[in-house]
Amino acid sequence: MENFRFLKGAKMIHPTTGITLEYLDKSHAVCFVLFNETKEKVILVKQFRPGPKDYTLEVVAGLIDAGEDPKTAAFRELREETGYTEEDITDFEELKKGLFVSPGYTTENLFFFSARLKSDSIKPKRDADYGQAASRCILDNLGLLFATAEGYIFICSRAIHDTGQG
Repeated sequence: MENFRFLKGAKMIHPTTGITLEYLDKSHAVCFVLFNETKEKVILVKQFRPGPKDYTLEVVAGLIDAGEDPKTAAFRELREETGYTEEDITDFEELKKGLFVSPGYTTENLFFFSARLKSDSIKPKRDADYGQAASRCILDNLGLLFATAEGYIFICSRAIHDTGQG
């Protein structure tokens, strides 16, 4: 793991059992749920991910850079992945404390943010980071998203198809 940029393996001794525990010492991250003007739709990004070895639909997310606070990282990721800026949004909310993503094997905390666009007519300014090749998808009918896994698959497929991104 010494050649990895964002991951560092670590070990510690369990305080009561004495068992050696392995974990990843990892940077913290942010995620940003961006709604349209009326909060009826969510803007997602479609990008290739090495874990599933495929394209995924995701909320805006990314690692917090060294010396960066979570809020600054959230706005940077918003700009990099969608082209929208802090000036384009309203009703900004943040969960003040990060949550452990997977406390059994990583030190990573995830900080949550949300906002809505001031207007659906705002045109994003593209600023993709280092070859990220992310594209925006607009997800509507949010009720189905949380109703069933089948609804989630249908909506994601539909979102990609409807926006010509697939």
